[in-house]
Amino acid sequence: KQACTGTVADCERLLDVETMAGRPVPVEERASARALRGETGSGVELRVRRRDGGPPWIGSFSFGPVHDAAGQRLGAVLTVRDVTARRQLEQELQASHAELAGLMTAQV
Repeated sequence: KQACTGTVADCERLLDVETMAGRPVPVEERASARALRGETGSGVELRVRRRDGGPPWIGSFSFGPVHDAAGQRLGAVLTVRDVTARRQLEQELQASHAELAGLMTAQV
C-alpha cells in the first residue's frame, strides 16, 4: 500500500470517499478542504476506501478551522472515527426489531 508523505491534498487523493447515499465526494468537498476554508462540521458520516485496496469503512468526520487570538485562520483540525461496526450493529438491531414486529403481528 502507498504511504502518504505529502500534503493533506496528496493524502486525500489516495482515498475514494462517498456519501452514505453513494455520491462520490470530490477532494475539494471533503472535510479537510472544508475546514481549511473555515467551515465546521460534526458527525459527518462518509464511506471511505483506499484506492490501492482494503475494505471500505464508515468514517464519522468532525472538523473546523483553527484561529489565532486575532482571529486569523492558522489551519484546521480534523478528527475521524471508524464507526463501521456501530453502523452494522444498528442495522442488525433494526432488522431484528422489524422481524419481531412481524412475528407479533402474525400472533394477533
